[in-house]
This record gives sequence, C-alpha cells and structure tokens, in this order.
Amino acid sequence: MYAKVKQVTRTGKAERKGTTGIADENGELLTEMEDIKMRWKDYIEKLYDSKEKPKLKDIEIEEEVDVESDDVGPDLLESQIKVAIKDMKMESRA
Repeated sequence: MYAKVKQVTRTGKAERKGTTGIADENGELLTEMEDIKMRWKDYIEKLYDSKEKPKLKDIEIEEEVDVESDDVGPDLLESQIKVAIKDMKMESRA
C-alpha cells in the first residue's frame, strides 16, 4: 500500500508527464490529481473504518496457561525485532 501511495503522490517526472492514474471503485481510470487524492482519501477511510473492524469483545484470546507447552513459540530476541524493523524500512524504500 505504501508503495502505491508513494507512486501516486510523488512529484517529479511522472507528475510532469501526466502519467499518474488510479482506478476508482468501478474500475474507471482517474487521472486528475484532485480525483486521485479523493480516491485515496475514500480508500483509506474505508480501510480504517471502525464499523467494519471486529470489536475487541468479539475477539477471543487464549490465556497462555490454556495453551499446551508444545504450542508455545520461542521468545523473540530484541535483536530479531530490530532486524525485522530494519528489513521493513528497507522494503518500504524500494
């Protein structure tokens, strides 16, 4: 998603050539910058709409004592977490 937002909103050669475009909900190509911005606004609002997200009370989380010891995964090391975050940052720049 971040790469697509970057592609649509970046300035430079693509904007000068006028080759930026995105499809609306009906599949129609939007090429005007204001239309594209409104499409992204609608998309993000729908994506994070709290009405369509599951409620916390609907999500059941097992207590760790209820999980068998064979099903408990290993603890994460801080170094592993830092490497994962670094990898995610590198991927988002690509």
